[in-house]
Amino acid sequence: MTDTFEDRVAATLVAMRNWCEENGVVPNGYGAVDERTAERILGYAPRTLAKQHELGGCEIPCRRLGNRRWYTLEDMAREVERGYLAQ
Repeated sequence: MTDTFEDRVAATLVAMRNWCEENGVVPNGYGAVDERTAERILGYAPRTLAKQHELGGCEIPCRRLGNRRWYTLEDMAREVERGYLAQ
């Protein structure tokens, strides 16, 4: 049985929430984490997302509050699974 895209996003979202709980990270009221935490969750090197934004290549939507970027766990899960579809 093949999982649907939404099923895979939901499973990835659960894994990300579990990671947050295990690492003492509390997403904000929108279910978002700051850029450094997003990079840790995704396994990216520090400043990777910032560099992607500077070059115009970041596919993950974010919110800017002051000089900080915030990424929702759901948006990150969708991007992870979208990358899976592209392979």
